[in-house]
Amino acid sequence: MMAFTRKPKSPHTRPRPRRLGWCLAFLWIALSACTSTSPPDCRFPGATLLVPYVGQGHGIALVVARKAVVFDAGPPAQGALARSLRRAGVDSIEAIYLTHPDLDHRGGFDSLFATFPVQRLVHGPLDSARRAQTIAWACRRTMSGCDTIWHGRSRTHSGSIRIDAFWPDSGRTFGDDNDGSLVLRASQGERGLLLVSGDLDTLGELAATEFVDPVEVLQLGHHGSRTSGHLRFLGKAAPRQAIVQYGLDNDYGHPTAAALARARAVGARIVDPAMDGDRRIEFDPQGCAP
Repeated sequence: MMAFTRKPKSPHTRPRPRRLGWCLAFLWIALSACTSTSPPDCRFPGATLLVPYVGQGHGIALVVARKAVVFDAGPPAQGALARSLRRAGVDSIEAIYLTHPDLDHRGGFDSLFATFPVQRLVHGPLDSARRAQTIAWACRRTMSGCDTIWHGRSRTHSGSIRIDAFWPDSGRTFGDDNDGSLVLRASQGERGLLLVSGDLDTLGELAATEFVDPVEVLQLGHHGSRTSGHLRFLGKAAPRQAIVQYGLDNDYGHPTAAALARARAVGARIVDPAMDGDRRIEFDPQGCAP
């Protein structure tokens, strides 16, 4: 009967490395780095977009570190935007951007001026003395008066919030105030946060489309009317969310099913404060590194 014996190990043979142990060690080092308690270095602070129910009108605000940049003020005798700003802890308004001078966009000035110090009111080109007189009293109630913005111009505010205007061109005149509505993009660095277009219709949107860049949130023009929200304009902006502000049981049929369908067609989720109540959209800090 043959006996089998185990071959002795060569004194020059080294044991294989324990790969599992090394992997666990590297994993522990990686986790330790990720859970470091050192504060992040952020170039751009987080911002909050306030979207209250203002009734049949437009009025929203970007808030960074207790300071606000407001886009329209809502209709008169409503005060929803001012209440929303108070709840968010805002102590001052750096600028109110008036997309155009219709009452449902400027009627809430009284409640804003009565509640907060307002640094400046910014509007588009006013092509008549009548339109200028419409907002002259509001300019006198600000700390620094009024300023004009048009295509190609920009403003920068606290929190690195930059506002760029894409419409209208300076010197343009319009028979209808809606046609001269400002198209404004709010951004931080390369990140597009918000696009607003007042009550602009599709012809104006098409004229501004070539200048539009992607944003995270878009406010549907003219309360979601059938004459606003062209697919090319929406597709160029490529918003993740689309705000629609309108009054319940309004007489205009806002918002139209077609406008909402076009927004959904480009991948946007509808934000509807009339149905869902006041909303807040948070933009996380950007450019953070451990």
